[in-house]
Amino acid sequence: MSPSLKHAVSNGNLMGKAELARVMYQELRASGCGTEDVLAICTQIIDEITSELSADAVRDAEATAA
Repeated sequence: MSPSLKHAVSNGNLMGKAELARVMYQELRASGCGTEDVLAICTQIIDEITSELSADAVRDAEATAA
C-alpha cells in the first residue's frame, strides 16, 4: 500500500473519505487501469456493499420476527 493510500485510509473524517477515493483512483490509473476498468472496480465495490447491506437487513428481519 502506498504512503498516500495509507494516509487516506487512516483519516476517518469526510475529507479523508474524499482523499481516499482520489488516491484510490490515482493508484488504479497509475497501475494501468483504464476508465472502464475503474468503473468496473467501483461497480464491484458497490455490489459487495449492497450484498452486505442485504444480508444485514435479512438478519434484522429474522431477529425481529423471532
